[in-house]
Amino acid sequence: MVEKYPQHRLATSTASPKEKALSLRGSAQEDDPLALEIFDLQAKVMGVHIANLMMAFDAEFVVIDGGLLNPEATTVEFRARDLRTLRTEARRYFFPVQRERVKIVPATLGELSQAVGRGPRGVIHGAGREK
Repeated sequence: MVEKYPQHRLATSTASPKEKALSLRGSAQEDDPLALEIFDLQAKVMGVHIANLMMAFDAEFVVIDGGLLNPEATTVEFRARDLRTLRTEARRYFFPVQRERVKIVPATLGELSQAVGRGPRGVIHGAGREK
């Protein structure tokens, strides 16, 4: 993709690949065309992956979490664009009934999501008991 933007700062940067990659999120939030194109592609690929998963699972909700949707690290506009792109791409491959029924939503529990999700399982299945 960088070939399309030969004058872009990432095309001429001497920074390590890791440093370049980590700078992309901030660049995308500043409407950098290369960074936006990269994140749009990532969201489209994720949308296709979700559609594939819906062929195997009969889910009504898909909860998306991670750094790109972190309210402390990304803007409202960035998160909305990412989710919109992801949803649009997933729905292209959904069956008609899935387009109506499946909801793709951002996670709201933050860093505690895994602990909160595992808590009831431990209570139900008696975690910590000797076998």
